[in-house]
Amino acid sequence: MRRRLAHPCVWARRRKPLETVVGRVIWLVSALALLYSQTESLAQSTGTSIPDFAFTEVFHTVVRGIPFTATLGHLDNDEHLDLVVMARSEENSQKGTLYLFLGNGDGTFQLKKMFKDFELSRQIVIEDWNHDGHNDLLVVPATQPDQVFVASSPLRRNTQLPLENLDLELPAIQSLCVADLNHDEVVDLIAGHRGGFIALLSKRDRTDRNILPLDRKIRMLAGGLKVYEKFILYDMDGDKNKDLVVLKMSREQRDQTSGFALWWGDSKGAFKYDNEASKALTAQISGDDFPDVVNYFSVGDYNGDGQVELAIAENSNSWQRFYIVSTDYLVPITLASDEGSQSHVALIDSGDIDGNGSDDIVYLHSDGSSVVVLLSEKI
Repeated sequence: MRRRLAHPCVWARRRKPLETVVGRVIWLVSALALLYSQTESLAQSTGTSIPDFAFTEVFHTVVRGIPFTATLGHLDNDEHLDLVVMARSEENSQKGTLYLFLGNGDGTFQLKKMFKDFELSRQIVIEDWNHDGHNDLLVVPATQPDQVFVASSPLRRNTQLPLENLDLELPAIQSLCVADLNHDEVVDLIAGHRGGFIALLSKRDRTDRNILPLDRKIRMLAGGLKVYEKFILYDMDGDKNKDLVVLKMSREQRDQTSGFALWWGDSKGAFKYDNEASKALTAQISGDDFPDVVNYFSVGDYNGDGQVELAIAENSNSWQRFYIVSTDYLVPITLASDEGSQSHVALIDSGDIDGNGSDDIVYLHSDGSSVVVLLSEKI
């Protein structure tokens, strides 16, 4: 039996009244038990029984242009997470500046490299694609959304960062992830598009790549009614296999979020759809208190309790909050530094930046062209 994505707070066990001749003690214990029972029932019906989450802003830097995307990963060979930021040029909408920040391990970063006039890319993945011991960048240029390029060893470059086309026959890519899906010690690539998903399971020698569809059921569900806007590969249930979390948009109304879908991955790179968990996640963002559209989300354990949640950014005229979401609860998190701001804030990526056992958040802020890091507290 799979564990739940996250759990509500466990209420204290109800204790039986102590046998005593003092009537007031019996009455008090009974009253407390009744109050507990009513509160527990209310919590279960309203979803108010939730874990605690706390975030502190520790890093805020300004980039040139309009922040476009950001990715956490390892650029060098130390244990600290690094950060890649793409900022769109204000003069040329097809170009931008690529920033490489090295992590200090405490939530702060230092700028290491900057590449101007870089192809504007919404999708950037950090991975040692050519297995030379130096991590590369996989990018999908906005001008060529059906192609994947690799920028080899960016830390070893100076002023120019050339791109090599992988020549993959793909439809227009909405989202891109890499992971070792079938445990053969070679990373695979999975691309999401408006019709579904395509997995490219790499051969060990990398001289031959087979374009293989995922499980047939996924492709059937992906076609027709919904547009799959973004997905994330993450081990949601702790079985060491990558699972698939998908953000769905309505085909009829592009400004409306349909919800989330969850597929469990196996050791062979195939996936099985979980209808119950998908409905539970979607139900949390279907209430009146939640905005109509989710444009960005990430996955992680945001308080170190061993349970996995989704962190999502709301899409409204003033993005001032994001939400921690599981199948059991929806928790709004107010960004104190952005109160009163009318600029867009988009959640972009998550990871344990300071190594304390709970995942942290990086988001982009259009006001002042800034990149912000929020460290989570381990509860």
